[in-house]
Amino acid sequence: MEEKKQRNKFYSAWAKGIVIALFLTAVACFSVFAMIFGGLMRQGFSWEELTSNYNNGKNYLETQDCGQRMASQVNKVRNALHDGKPFLTKGKLDKTKLVDITRLDAKTSQQNPATTYTVENLLELKDNGLWDEFQDAIWNAGNGFYEDYYEDDYYEDDEEFGVDGEDEKATEADASDDENVDISDYTPRFRYLYNYARDFETVLPESGETLAEYARTNPKKVSLFELYQQLSDAIAQLTSYQHGIKMDDKTNVIFMIQNLDNQVVYTNVTEWADGDVNLRDLEDVPVFVAEREDGKLKDVSDNDTDAGKWIYNYFQNDPVTGKNEKIIVSVDVSFPYSDEVSAAYVSYENYAGWGSGLAIGMLISFVAGILFLLIITLQSGLVCRDREAHTMIADRIPAEVMLAICGMALIGMVGIAGLGLTGSGNPTDGFWLTVITTGEILGAAVFLGAYLSVIRRWKAKKLWRSSFCYTIVKSCKKVYMARTTSGRMIVAFVGLVLMNYLLAVLFGGFGLILLFLADGVVLLYMIRENAGRQVIYDGLARLASGQLDYKIDEKDLTGDNRQMAAAVNRVGEGLQNAVKETLKSERLKADLITNVSHDIKTPLTSIINYVDLLKREDIQDPKIRSYIEVLDNKSKRLKQLTEDLVEASKVSSGNVVLDMKPIRFGELIRQTNGEFEEKFAARGLQMVCKMDEEPLVIMADGRRMWRVVENLYNNITKYAMPNTRVYVEAKRVGCRVVLGIKNISENPLNIKAEELTERFIRGDVSRSTEGSGLGLSIAKNLVGLQGGTFDIYLDGDLFKVVITFEAVDKES
Repeated sequence: MEEKKQRNKFYSAWAKGIVIALFLTAVACFSVFAMIFGGLMRQGFSWEELTSNYNNGKNYLETQDCGQRMASQVNKVRNALHDGKPFLTKGKLDKTKLVDITRLDAKTSQQNPATTYTVENLLELKDNGLWDEFQDAIWNAGNGFYEDYYEDDYYEDDEEFGVDGEDEKATEADASDDENVDISDYTPRFRYLYNYARDFETVLPESGETLAEYARTNPKKVSLFELYQQLSDAIAQLTSYQHGIKMDDKTNVIFMIQNLDNQVVYTNVTEWADGDVNLRDLEDVPVFVAEREDGKLKDVSDNDTDAGKWIYNYFQNDPVTGKNEKIIVSVDVSFPYSDEVSAAYVSYENYAGWGSGLAIGMLISFVAGILFLLIITLQSGLVCRDREAHTMIADRIPAEVMLAICGMALIGMVGIAGLGLTGSGNPTDGFWLTVITTGEILGAAVFLGAYLSVIRRWKAKKLWRSSFCYTIVKSCKKVYMARTTSGRMIVAFVGLVLMNYLLAVLFGGFGLILLFLADGVVLLYMIRENAGRQVIYDGLARLASGQLDYKIDEKDLTGDNRQMAAAVNRVGEGLQNAVKETLKSERLKADLITNVSHDIKTPLTSIINYVDLLKREDIQDPKIRSYIEVLDNKSKRLKQLTEDLVEASKVSSGNVVLDMKPIRFGELIRQTNGEFEEKFAARGLQMVCKMDEEPLVIMADGRRMWRVVENLYNNITKYAMPNTRVYVEAKRVGCRVVLGIKNISENPLNIKAEELTERFIRGDVSRSTEGSGLGLSIAKNLVGLQGGTFDIYLDGDLFKVVITFEAVDKES
């Protein structure tokens, strides 16, 4: 009986009211503690500083936050020097220094006079009063707003030359006088800049010609828009250096950095301008002093504090002015300026001891809030008279609405908390405390009301049945499942449109919120399905790229996507098996060629040696001597065939080690011409060689390229028609080196060109000729391995080979 009374009290209305009040109180306490704690951390305190007794023997000037703020001031000097590097000489601004705006780091010998200015000229351009208009013109040109200036012919020019203006000119403009220059054949963007931005060029480059004229006369080399952009960027970088190096910030951080190589001093203290710092004046102030030699810090002082350690780590591997420098950083403890350092110093002195209490308060209030939420969850829906779950009138609202209210309330609470953290962390600021605490309590109350409505339905087993989705799903399920995939999509779309209409009609403005939520659920489902299709697409892409062992993870896929993924996986397995069989077959073929060739070499060597011994005997019988000559020729041919077989096998399988170096391809061709001069003369072949005078340098393996050219020339020696000409041409075309060889075939070429690079193909030539049919195949594969192209063209009996390689500008 007593137990029943206690249970009745636990589920009574007043008991629930007390627990709800305690929950809201815990939320309010947590909000206050968190706002104060977060505000203090936002002012620069670390977790350790707030939760430890830092006021006992230590002050703010020894903290990591102070060290970070000190290093931040010095870092401004580093950034300024980085921006000013192209404009400085020995650490100081050099107004006579020449700067190429297209490459600020270019050496004097590499600078283009047409785009090179002195630093003084760049400063004059910045101060000529037209800077803003010049910037506007560049912006208009970059965004296509020059169209209005040329409405009549804009679209015609745009179609011919392109909006981006990559071609500055279609035909040469015949004019020399600036006032009568004809630029009608140029793009609208060029004409706009030429007419409206050229006035900015009140100072000329070293060439004495404006950038506009330089771009007009060199339309294939440069773009006026890009030149003006580069000029603007160079001036902006120079201006950034000037602003950053002034060091006139009103800050309590004092510093001196001296470049020991050129003795240039950077400091915000007038008395330290000569690099002489009396450290005795800073005895009572934490000061960081260090010297850098060859990029390494040494002689570091005051490295025992957190501030000193932080500064040391900050500058350890990042010089400010150079590899040899002296760094002194400190704080003026008289705090003559009101800045971040002084504000953080005051906050630290006043509130550093609060951290532990605030952290404990947050923990207790958070745990208490979770505990009270669990208790009210147990109480919700149950009353004193029985153990049955009961719902309320508010529980008739669709469950989706209540869940949405829960989510929005949580988002609102997080937003209000963020507003508090970006406001003030000062615990004496009653305004922010009141606003944030009231907002959090209201948000928690709204969340709790919607949350308890969901819990009551769950206990009464009415959560799903009270949802709006249940009604739609129940009425559409049979129709939807009976359709094909396309039919299901149509039914789903009609159902979505009908649901949107009903929500808008039945609930009015509130229905729009429900509409967006319902559409959001549909969107999530579509995203999930599309994500599944993307997974399948990625799997297909990997299979297409050669990853045949890749398997699509079917675990998170559903419906048709899972079936398609399983089918793709089966296709991958089939392809993998087919590739394995093909590779096995190719490997067996290569091994067979290699092994057979190796087995032939031993007896063949003996035959060649014995034939050589027979040749040395004084045999008088001419018949026997002719037999020995035949044996000698055939054995040598068989040896060459065996060597070609082995090399063809290696080349086709890629089992060749290449020594890639820049080589002079033209010299290789000339050397080969000399080697084959006698062979060509014996067949009556006349060499006609045409070659560029400039060096034709390519990246290739010299020994392998010799083999390629040798095979081609041997092919000509064996199969070219006697007493004809052989044409060899080597030249540079764009960024590639091209070698072309042409000759007339002695026998009809009644096969396709691509078949000539297959193994053992020699056209209609008798099998008794000296060729093995492997020369062109070996040459083509060697060229491909070295990154070149090898093409054969046939026109009647005309045989032509074209080899191309990427040109190398400089020979190493």
